[in-house]
Amino acid sequence: METTMKLVKVTWKDIVADLHTEEDIVPCESWSVGWIQEDNDEYLRLYTGFYEDGIELADKIVIPKGCIVKIDNLKVTSDFFDD
Repeated sequence: METTMKLVKVTWKDIVADLHTEEDIVPCESWSVGWIQEDNDEYLRLYTGFYEDGIELADKIVIPKGCIVKIDNLKVTSDFFDD
């Protein structure tokens, strides 16, 4: 894994749905932490988990830019990537 990727906490608004309700529902504020894989005008894609079993798979989330409330840069202050 490339350790120069930017680690961030993204606060974003999520869709809420409730069928057959009389309640006034509103979007839910959520947050995700991960390393930025791609940042463009349409969306932000984060790696949220990696696997060390020789397969190049990762857990990811993609968040539409219109849903993002804020992005906070995070810093790892230990030897996080050292084995």
